[in-house]
Amino acid sequence: MKINFIRYEKETGNAYYDVVTSIIEPIAAHLKPHTYIISPGYLDDKKYLNVRFFNEPSKEINSAKTVFIPHGIADKGNRDAKKVRGLKAVFVSGPAWKRKLTRQGLDPGIIRVNGWPKLDPLFNRPVKRQTAGKIRILFAPTHTRSKVTIFHKMDDILKQFDSSYEVVVSPHPFDWQRIYKNEVIPTYLQLPKVDAVITEHSSIFYEAWSLGIPVIFPDWLVRDKLLGYLAGDSFTRKVYERSLGYHVKSAEELLEKVQHAVTAGVDDNVREFMEGIFPAKLRGRSGLVTARHLLKLCKEEI
Repeated sequence: MKINFIRYEKETGNAYYDVVTSIIEPIAAHLKPHTYIISPGYLDDKKYLNVRFFNEPSKEINSAKTVFIPHGIADKGNRDAKKVRGLKAVFVSGPAWKRKLTRQGLDPGIIRVNGWPKLDPLFNRPVKRQTAGKIRILFAPTHTRSKVTIFHKMDDILKQFDSSYEVVVSPHPFDWQRIYKNEVIPTYLQLPKVDAVITEHSSIFYEAWSLGIPVIFPDWLVRDKLLGYLAGDSFTRKVYERSLGYHVKSAEELLEKVQHAVTAGVDDNVREFMEGIFPAKLRGRSGLVTARHLLKLCKEEI
């Protein structure tokens, strides 16, 4: 049986083509060419184990032949137990995820902890951050289809920074294409170049933390809205309730908080939290672990 990585064609305008590619490549690096293919869709053939990166219900999909590797590391409900029941396997980045899905009633036997392959290149080929005399900040909002995003408040936030800062703006892939009408520049590739990140509830803050980069949350713009709709067992909700990272209560204190974040870095509370989300032992070797899981699943009778 071969692995079929489902990746929609770039020509169709799919904003996530590069995102999915960045997940597939670190896995494929540990697979022999004859063990996998990359195709634009589900293959209903006993020869293939289908790997999808979006949890979109479809009558055409035979769940027993399908595994789910989420296209993001953030907790946005797309891998909760009620949405992944019946799949051959669901992949999660850390043990906290497995505990959560098990509490929700999912069979722990179908849960595979694999880390986050997308970041393997950053862990294995680290780049020293260079500020060139300026503090470099990555402004990385989630997409504009979200109920809560700081994208629309970009000007209000950026005007707080003076010439001693360099702010790199990196919208979500969906907005690169819809608004900017150009090629997607993967946000995670900006991480080795910056000293801190400003975001609200996208995957980027988990990625930044795993790389030891501090994150600033503009609570005055989003906290109440987020807590109003995030599920009680959401990991992102816990980040806001426990004030993990650097949470800013007003625009006036933003620069002070940024300076403190850059100086103090990621603290022990965040490091402990991230051990459950994406443990250190999987950082840089997630592609290998995922490849081994997939090969083992291919050998199991379907």
